[in-house]
Amino acid sequence: MLSDFLSLENFYGRTGAVCSIEEALERYGESRVRSALSQGYLVKRKICIGPDCGRDLCWLSDAGRHKAM
Repeated sequence: MLSDFLSLENFYGRTGAVCSIEEALERYGESRVRSALSQGYLVKRKICIGPDCGRDLCWLSDAGRHKAM
């Protein structure tokens, strides 16, 4: 999962490598996502920009980036 986020960063850049928490939960499963969040490998924030206003998005933290490398 972390390597997938890192691949997204390499392709889209850090600001483009985000996904909704719902998408991450569907793709990777609740236990993996919750574990990555609790260990600080993923960051989750509610945003209010454009059509995603009010949604929780997640992305790779510095610790997650280091772990994925």
